[in-house]
Amino acid sequence: MILHLVTDEKFTDYAIKQFSAPEMESEFVLIPSNWNPGCDVKYNAACRMIRQGSVEFQELLSHLGDYSAIVLHGMHWAGWEAPLIKTAPQNVKIAWVLWGGDVYGRSDIEDTFDAPITRLISKLRMLIKRNKVAQDTSWELPYDLFQRVDYCMTSQTEEYDYATHFFNVPFKRLWYTYYAIEEMIGSLITERATGNNIWLGNSATESNNHIDAMLKLFVNKSELTGRKLIVPLSYPCCWVKGVVSKLGNFCFGKSFQPLFDFIPRVEYNKLMLDCSVMIMPHYMSQGMGNVFTGLWLGMRVYMSKRNISYDYLKRIGVAVFSLEDDLKKYGLSPLPEEEFQQNRKVLSEVYGREHVMDAVRDVVRELSSPRICK
Repeated sequence: MILHLVTDEKFTDYAIKQFSAPEMESEFVLIPSNWNPGCDVKYNAACRMIRQGSVEFQELLSHLGDYSAIVLHGMHWAGWEAPLIKTAPQNVKIAWVLWGGDVYGRSDIEDTFDAPITRLISKLRMLIKRNKVAQDTSWELPYDLFQRVDYCMTSQTEEYDYATHFFNVPFKRLWYTYYAIEEMIGSLITERATGNNIWLGNSATESNNHIDAMLKLFVNKSELTGRKLIVPLSYPCCWVKGVVSKLGNFCFGKSFQPLFDFIPRVEYNKLMLDCSVMIMPHYMSQGMGNVFTGLWLGMRVYMSKRNISYDYLKRIGVAVFSLEDDLKKYGLSPLPEEEFQQNRKVLSEVYGREHVMDAVRDVVRELSSPRICK
């Protein structure tokens, strides 16, 4: 039996559905983080919830030897992941689904993924509020605990290479993704984006680099005439929401359309159908579900060429564009039909349900076999 441990409901439903067949021999436990105590999952019957530090949590620790492997969906939280990793018997395999923030969001490197103006504003904020804003790193998982991890699970070779180098751990790689195209796109699978609006970013984090991107757009503000600038800001940083909203309203007025609330995936995707261009200014690998959806629906997707996911998409043959080199060249023009069809072909082959589920079965076979202790 494989134990899956999750702390965020946004991806849990995808994973439970993938591993739900009896032959997958998987059990899911949701352990909410302290900052997200009210999370829920759609497949309640297939996932039990345990609070960290509870009697049930201590009982879980005492029964880790009952499993052939433990899959950690993201590795962020010292509060419950550290005791679990330390307690796991040596014959139990540990696999880590790399989420991105568990590497790039670490406090000692996270500001290296901020674009120049975003970094400046963040530092000014810390300086002004130095007596009120403290850098809390108590939640971060210590580096040495990654040495106990056997597998890094990701679909991107570039991301796997980065993690292996960063932690100096020779993880084995398992190809895995939550993002089967059919699940992400749902009923809109045959649709194509026909609007002329602009989509910017995926969340209210510094690493979205909204400010730098909006200033680039403001230089050619006339191109936004008759268009909306749609900016998801539903989570997690209130100060980012505030700064981005004020700048967006000042620069673009009624054209600026922030999304402050979570909305159902189908409604979220329908908003994308009204967009011709997606701008993802992250320097880190982030918001890839949004990127894949934008590509599938036929949007011209701009990413920073500093983002390793940009390199990955270019390598597998996706028509994606760099903010640094291509925005001036192509502007806000729609994606040509030939490149739209090319992107769908590549995504169908790599992220279609059949290939994703073949990979899931490979994961189960590998994690069900005995671990050779180091």
